[in-house]
Amino acid sequence: MLDRTITRPDGMVRQIEATKIKSVGPDGQTILLGFAQDVTEEREANERLAYLAHHDPLTGLLNRTRFGEIVDDCIASGGTPAVICLDLDRFKIVNDLYGHAAGDEVLVEAAKRIVTTARCPVARLGGDEFAILVADSETAGRIARRTIDTLARPFGIRDRGVGIGASAGVAIHQAGDADDGDLVLRNADLALYRAKNDGRNQWCFFEPAMDDAARERRQVEADLRSALERGEIHVEYQPLADAQTGRIISFEALARWDHPRLGRIAPAMFIPIAEESGIMPDLGRLVLEMAAHEAATWSPELKVAVNLSPAQMDDDNIVADIGAVLKQSGLAPTRLEVEVTEGMLIKDTARGIRLLTELRQLGVSVAMDDFGTGYSSLNYFRTFPFDKVKIDQSFIRDMDENPQSLAIVQAVIGLGRGLGMPVVAEGVETSEQLDRLRAEGCDVVQGYHIGRPAIIGTFKNGAVLDDPKVAATG
Repeated sequence: MLDRTITRPDGMVRQIEATKIKSVGPDGQTILLGFAQDVTEEREANERLAYLAHHDPLTGLLNRTRFGEIVDDCIASGGTPAVICLDLDRFKIVNDLYGHAAGDEVLVEAAKRIVTTARCPVARLGGDEFAILVADSETAGRIARRTIDTLARPFGIRDRGVGIGASAGVAIHQAGDADDGDLVLRNADLALYRAKNDGRNQWCFFEPAMDDAARERRQVEADLRSALERGEIHVEYQPLADAQTGRIISFEALARWDHPRLGRIAPAMFIPIAEESGIMPDLGRLVLEMAAHEAATWSPELKVAVNLSPAQMDDDNIVADIGAVLKQSGLAPTRLEVEVTEGMLIKDTARGIRLLTELRQLGVSVAMDDFGTGYSSLNYFRTFPFDKVKIDQSFIRDMDENPQSLAIVQAVIGLGRGLGMPVVAEGVETSEQLDRLRAEGCDVVQGYHIGRPAIIGTFKNGAVLDDPKVAATG
């Protein structure tokens, strides 16, 4: 069999596969028969399949399978390579705001930046996660830092510069470790998780303690699934007070978990686990039921607020479920307030408007929570039917030392006044902050200075109120 490359008269290059067969005719003479076929398309298809078996079709980078093979080969040859796992910090917001086509453009540009900066084998592991193989482990930290810096530059999306950023985890194959590339890749991923939890836009090395933390996290997730049935979840309430009179006007219901072995589990730990593992809808429903039944026993002028999670907002039955809980508990709809963040609404604006409108038609009020922490826009107040806005505590905490934070607080209070929308200041922890907010005309205050989260009976006794001007009703 012979392979030939020919150029046709029209200039097209084709791959030809030729076969020669020797035969003997009836008269005993030798006959040579030749067969030729154009195999260009077949070979191109095979080459494409071979390429896709080892590469990501969007970015052209190595895929997870091929990257793992290269790491294994490096270890087998006696090397001590390092693996850097990278994840784009705010990629989801790009898909939500601009669509998946824009998200793909960002991934392609990110891949180019990583390859140019690292000058090492690079893979796209899936989604917005990338990996770099560094043969010289001593340079891994520097490469991680440079790559994060290059990804911190804004990405051009529809003539706008959008900051996305990245975090990274670094793991080095150690002597004595199993000759398994999956292990070093898993360790790098654990380090990446720590970097993102520590504030993002940074990197860190893997430490053995991270493995212990991952096991604990998996155990907490397993325990949380059964905690709902065992009655380990309860609700504590944090008061919100009229900033001018000090009178408590409502309480925010907050989930608390008392683990039988580990004791009190911080919400900052179990709430993200609940969201990532799919437990959040059940947990949110439980908190809503507990809060509604409790609030139904209070003085009728007191309201209760509950937080809706992204998973609950994605449920088409959320309005019907809230209505059913109100009917079952006997709580008047006007005494329930739901808090949502802006990030839950921008993914599908039309759906967000419909859900909030249906909630208000039910009689429930809606508050925008943590205003100022995401892609806040004044257009939200025109687009979404909010009844109240809550200024994130980060601005309250810094307003005495940071003129920009104070200016934002003043602007939001002024905006609320102009729109006839009450403004709540979260995270009020000192009398000085309370006095400043009163002077600025803030409507409602919430924070440790007003009262820490506690069981509702504590507030009825007035025992945990830090400010004597604040008095519980009922």
